[in-house]
Amino acid sequence: PNVSVQVDMQEFNFSLTHIVAEPGVRTMKILAAALSRMWLMPIEWAEACAKHKKILPENEYVLLLRMLCFSFALAVS
Repeated sequence: PNVSVQVDMQEFNFSLTHIVAEPGVRTMKILAAALSRMWLMPIEWAEACAKHKKILPENEYVLLLRMLCFSFALAVS
């Protein structure tokens, strides 16, 4: 499958398929990834994929979307 993984990004790229992040990270980029239906994966998944030299099933590693319970307000301009 076509897979694009980016761990640290300067600008958000909507063509990505997976975002690797620490559990509990709450940033606007992580929220954008979740809302864009990208896989939010822990570092352990990326390490396991590298070890096995293939993309492993995401369902065994995917981060829970508790981070969608953001508490923020957008500024009115």
